[in-house]
Amino acid sequence: MAELITLPGVKGTFAAGLSWRHEDKIPRAAELRALSMEKGRWGLVRRTIAGSVQVGFCEPIAGASAPSKVKALATIVAEQRPQPWMGLYKLGEDRYWYIAVRDGQEVIPEGDQIGKLDDLLRVREQHLTLGDWEEAEGTLDDLAEMALSTPKHLVLRDLQRRPWVNVAVASSVLLVIGAAGGGAWFYRENQLEKEREAEAKRQRAIAAALHARDNAQAHILPWTQTAMPSSVFDACRDAWREQPLARDGWMLSSWECRAQPHGIDIHRGWVSAGGLAANAPGKLSSDARSSAEDIQHQVAFAAPSPRADLQPAARRALWTLAQRYGFALTIDPPTVPRPIAPGENGAQAVPDPWQRLSASIAERIPPWSGLGPAFDSVPGLRVEALAWTAASRRWALSMALYTLDRLPAQTVPHPLPAMGAQPSREGQL
Repeated sequence: MAELITLPGVKGTFAAGLSWRHEDKIPRAAELRALSMEKGRWGLVRRTIAGSVQVGFCEPIAGASAPSKVKALATIVAEQRPQPWMGLYKLGEDRYWYIAVRDGQEVIPEGDQIGKLDDLLRVREQHLTLGDWEEAEGTLDDLAEMALSTPKHLVLRDLQRRPWVNVAVASSVLLVIGAAGGGAWFYRENQLEKEREAEAKRQRAIAAALHARDNAQAHILPWTQTAMPSSVFDACRDAWREQPLARDGWMLSSWECRAQPHGIDIHRGWVSAGGLAANAPGKLSSDARSSAEDIQHQVAFAAPSPRADLQPAARRALWTLAQRYGFALTIDPPTVPRPIAPGENGAQAVPDPWQRLSASIAERIPPWSGLGPAFDSVPGLRVEALAWTAASRRWALSMALYTLDRLPAQTVPHPLPAMGAQPSREGQL
């Protein structure tokens, strides 16, 4: 059920908790009226930045004098992050708003809800089965910032309102006023209609341009935009060498180095060993026993190799690397296409001619100890994160192995380069 929300520092009221439906094209007024009989009298039609069309519905909201006074919160927030993503925002004491967005920046069915935290967490768990997601959390202040940064807000309207009724009333008045007044009214309506058509044409052109951009980006091979393993190892090694294990009575409990397109993100976990809360690095926990700290490092990575191989050959190369150096390797199966969510149309995009496999290694020494070139020799292998915990004293390496469904024309598979005898790994920390 939709409810009204006010955002600090933002004029007007916002509606959250609408039900959303995908449409292949903008529905006609008669179609919207028929749908509103079942799904809710108030609503709006939304075209996403990717060119998709959605209709949102709700029943008239208590406390709202007219639908035109209410803005749809989901239409503002849905395009603040690249899809697919889900967010949970605290509105008050045990009152939260949940939003889930994917497939053309659309709000998925049941992906716009207000309720108690436990109820919304159950909804989120159900949606997690639909595929990979980026997750976000925030407050009313975060929503207000998004609303203030968005120049145009869509408002609700009465989907069962029949324009011809108003026209009939206006015509009666015009007959009383006179023919001159009637001519002016119709002239103004004609001008407004032309302006609406021009605006709709402009919006379609923008949507087409954005759709073309997204299609072009979708064909970019992801491993050609990510640094080689040895480059990530070097950057993480330099960051680790500067990392103190203790600071002002706080002990390092965990450390993670995550590769990004333009550098690395370092996440540090700390636990108190007698240190004061005032000296805690980063963000202090609610019980003042631990803290978390995030740091970004800009790194100019060298251009990565475009090499990739068929899945059997790529898997063989990675297993050969693990066996040669005694790594405990795990390779997860490829991600299967997600199921179609209720209310979605059945159209599916043409699948990419490549697959991504997740792989991981757990070791007692960091893998940057002279082994970067060996990891580089596996076509399509990329390092995503390198993590250490004080409790286990082990390093966990998370990787992505990109493989081709077919080799490009006139392309010969790259064999795993011959490597020398296994080097000694003693004293490599």
